[in-house]
Amino acid sequence: MSIKLSICIPTYNRVDKLKNLFQSISNDEKNIEVIIVDDGSTDRTKDFIGEEIKSREHHVKYIYQENQGVSKAMHTAYMHSNGEFCIKMDSDDVFFKNGLEIILKRLNDFNNINNELSKIGNKNFISGMVFGVKTIRGGNVGYNKFHDEMILNYHEFRGDYGIKGDFKEVVKTEIVKDQIYDVPDGVRRIPPSLLWVKIAEFYDFYICPEVIAVKEFGGDGINKKILHLKTKYSDHMRDLYEYTSKSNSYKSFNYKVKANINYLRYSMHSKSKIDWDIVYSYLILPSYFIYLIDKMKLNIRKVLG
Repeated sequence: MSIKLSICIPTYNRVDKLKNLFQSISNDEKNIEVIIVDDGSTDRTKDFIGEEIKSREHHVKYIYQENQGVSKAMHTAYMHSNGEFCIKMDSDDVFFKNGLEIILKRLNDFNNINNELSKIGNKNFISGMVFGVKTIRGGNVGYNKFHDEMILNYHEFRGDYGIKGDFKEVVKTEIVKDQIYDVPDGVRRIPPSLLWVKIAEFYDFYICPEVIAVKEFGGDGINKKILHLKTKYSDHMRDLYEYTSKSNSYKSFNYKVKANINYLRYSMHSKSKIDWDIVYSYLILPSYFIYLIDKMKLNIRKVLG
């Protein structure tokens, strides 16, 4: 049986969370594979995955690497995917009870959607589908979801529709492998949205109203040190906003202004040459102000330990 969906999971010392995620992946779904990239865990992750490999009817692939950061782990997972489509699941995410069933049902109609789009002369084929998530942050529960089915590129739903937050992207694996960023040695974080803004220049997404997973934000892990990571590896943040500033695939002026500000901000952090052909020069002062706030926050955290 061909593999329809690769579930890509980067992880580091999260074996208890992984157990919850695996419990949410039904063993009845045969045309999926689960790819675990262990970024140097020192807990029981390897033993747990070994038990899962023996007990599951679908394929579970375990890849261990020395600790190099989540971006390297995610790149490895994508590049080892054999499914027609792939989805990223963090180790503390879980699928809703019928989440995988909803995804696979939608994917069965994917080729029909593209065929219909080609008949009406749609300029961009769709690369995949975007689903909603339930979010848990502290004691607050929310829903990032769409109310209607739509065909949009990434910039349109972020910029023109002003939709924020995390979602679950289910994308053609061959497109992900073609557009995925390289992760240089020593770089521990590249913004995940860099992949989506690259894809947005060539492909649209099919927006689905269903909520298929729960995403919990804890006080540990990468979220605790996100500003440090963004500024330390600021070249890649700069790349993200350079792509966004250059893009003509959205209409929102405010979205372009924000992209300009962040492009300038991270250019300052990385001490990179600024391309004045793509930015509004009058935004240099607010960008510099935000840059100074970043430096102040980093210094305070350094003092406080």
